[in-house]
Amino acid sequence: MWERGWSFIKKAGTIILLSTIFVWFTTYFGFVDGTFRMLGEDEIGNSILAAIGNGLAWIFAPLGWGNWQATVASITGLVAKENIVGTMGILYPGGWTEIGAAFTGLSGFSFLLFNLLCAPCFAAMGAIKREMNNIKWFWFAIGYQCVFAYVIAFMVFQFGSIFAGGLNVIGLIFAVQANNAGKAGDVVTAQKKLKTSKILFFVSLGLLVVSVIIAIIFNSVGVIDDLMYQYY
Repeated sequence: MWERGWSFIKKAGTIILLSTIFVWFTTYFGFVDGTFRMLGEDEIGNSILAAIGNGLAWIFAPLGWGNWQATVASITGLVAKENIVGTMGILYPGGWTEIGAAFTGLSGFSFLLFNLLCAPCFAAMGAIKREMNNIKWFWFAIGYQCVFAYVIAFMVFQFGSIFAGGLNVIGLIFAVQANNAGKAGDVVTAQKKLKTSKILFFVSLGLLVVSVIIAIIFNSVGVIDDLMYQYY
């Protein structure tokens, strides 16, 4: 227990601290009118980090959170998952109010889901590389985790949007295609095909049920908030 605690303390005092300093520096420094200087709270959009995040934000737009702040937070989460909290705290100085304005309930859930399922921190990646002892399989494992997280978050957001009132037809088509992609694989026997189809069916059904439950919860919360606002 002590060894695990000491390991986290060393991690927090080195990797997480240095990452937070890097995020802070690139957030509050940037170019304005051709001049590199420290930025104010209302100028963060001109920062170095904003330029990096805006260049990558389009990748995560189908997941419901295609803004540079969330993109940067997810990338720093690859260094250490705890970095996501520190990065969000720096990029959203207004706290929960500002975060709530940037995310809907569904996109927020998609954001959490992606970061929970994607590749772990650098320390865990190092352990995976050491255990696999094969650079090709190591990159395959990391790539598989990231792609899997992206596809699941994408499907949940697109299917959930049907019930949350933000349906994107193109996104839904791609979500359905992603859901059925496994059916086109090379399966040797008809029995394996049938088994694969059953698995895909139940996975799709499960995701649909989860999406419905999430949509109901989010809509219920919105109704409750409106009632409380009117009452008070």
